[in-house]
Amino acid sequence: MPDIAHFLFNSLVSVGHYSPLVPIAQVLQDAGHDVTFALDAPAQIPLDHLGFPTRVLGQGMTIHAYLKSYPKIDQFGPSAKLNHLMQEVILPQALQMQDGLSALYAAQPYDVVVSDLFAFGGRFFAERNNIPWALVSVFPSWFRLPHWPPYPLGWRPSGSFVGLMWYRLVNRLIERRLSPVDQAINHARQQLGLNQITKPFGEGTLSPYLNLPLWPDCYDYPLELPDKKIHRVGASLWSYHPPALDVSWIHSLPQTKPVVYATFGTVQPRYRQKVLSIVIRALEGLDIDAVVACGWDNDPKDFKSQSSHVKVIPYVPNDIMIPKSSVVIHHGGYGTTQMCLKCGVPALIIPFVIDQHEHAARCRYHRLARRLPSHLVSIRRIRKTIRSLLDNSVEAKNCQNWRDSVDCDGHIQAAYLLKKCLID
Repeated sequence: MPDIAHFLFNSLVSVGHYSPLVPIAQVLQDAGHDVTFALDAPAQIPLDHLGFPTRVLGQGMTIHAYLKSYPKIDQFGPSAKLNHLMQEVILPQALQMQDGLSALYAAQPYDVVVSDLFAFGGRFFAERNNIPWALVSVFPSWFRLPHWPPYPLGWRPSGSFVGLMWYRLVNRLIERRLSPVDQAINHARQQLGLNQITKPFGEGTLSPYLNLPLWPDCYDYPLELPDKKIHRVGASLWSYHPPALDVSWIHSLPQTKPVVYATFGTVQPRYRQKVLSIVIRALEGLDIDAVVACGWDNDPKDFKSQSSHVKVIPYVPNDIMIPKSSVVIHHGGYGTTQMCLKCGVPALIIPFVIDQHEHAARCRYHRLARRLPSHLVSIRRIRKTIRSLLDNSVEAKNCQNWRDSVDCDGHIQAAYLLKKCLID
C-alpha cells in the first residue's frame, strides 16, 4: 500500500447524498491520505471549509434547481420523473464531467474513486481508465433481485410461495417501467466506449471491487445478499454546523413537556411544504414543545405558527436537536433516520420518494417508527400518532434498546475497507 493514497469522492450535490461521505473522507484524511471531492454543481455546504479540495465539474444545475425551474415534473409518476431527471440532468452532467476528471487525473492521479449511487461521472471515468472504484449507498436494497420486496414500494419480505411469486411479478413490472432509465444509462456508456450491461440501474450499478451500504446488518431485512462484494458497515453520520448559527436556545428548552422535532430535509420541494404546513397545525394542538425546521430555501414566516410552543426555523443540526427530542417527525431521509436510531428516539415517518419509503418500511418492520403515507396526512392522524408514540409506546422502548446495539461507526469501517480492499 502506498504511504499516501489519493481518493476521489464523486457525489450529486444534495446534502443527503454527500453528507454521509464526509465522515469517511475525514477518516481517510486523518490517516494521511489525499481526498478530493468532484461535484456536479457548487455544494450548499462548503466542503472546502472542511479541508477537502472540491472541484465542480458538471454544468452547475442541481436536481433541486431543475425541479424549481420546471415544477410540472413534480406531477410525473415516479418512474417517469426518474427517467426525465436521468436523461436531462444526471447523465448529461456525468458525460460533461469526463474532461474535468481527465484534467484532475493528469494533475494528480487518484488511486480510488468513491461513488455515490447517482453519481455516474466518477464511476464511468474509473471504468474507462481501469481505476478501482467503490459504490457507497444510502439506498436500502437498491439492486433488484426477483424474490426481494419490490423497490421502492416499502413492502416487507414474504415467506410464502404466493408472496414470492407476487414479488417476482411486481419486480418484472417495475423493470419494464424502468427500462427507459436502463436504456439511457447504457446509451451514455456507449458514448464513452463502455460495454453495455444488464440492469444498469439495478444490480448493474454494483461495483466489481467494493460496495458499502451505510447501515448495520440488523437494520436491513434478513435476506441473503448476492455475492457482489457487498459489506454493510454501519451508519455514517454527519451534521453541518454553520459557524454563525446560534443553537444555545436548544439547551434551554423547558423539561416540563415532551419535545417534538419536525423536519423534511434541508431542501424541501413544494409538495413537502404543503405537508409541513399540516404538521405545524397538528403540533399546535398538542401539549408539547415543538421545533420545526422548514429548510434553507424557505422563509419561516411562510409557516408561522399560531402557537407560542411551536418554533419554526430554517435549519438546526440533527445531532443537536434529535437527542433533545421525545419524538421526531421526518421524511425518511437516510441521515435523519439513522440519527434517530443512534439517539434512541422514535419517529413518525412521512415518506415522499424512492429510498424514503424503504427506510420507513424497515423502521416499521423493526417497530422503531410509525409510517404515514403522505397522501393520508391529516391533522387528526398526526396528533393521534404523536400521542401514541409519547405514551410509553413499543416503538419508544425498541428505540432505547436499539440505541445500545446499533453500529454508528460505519465511516470508520468503510474507510478501513476502502484501504484494505482497493489499495492494499
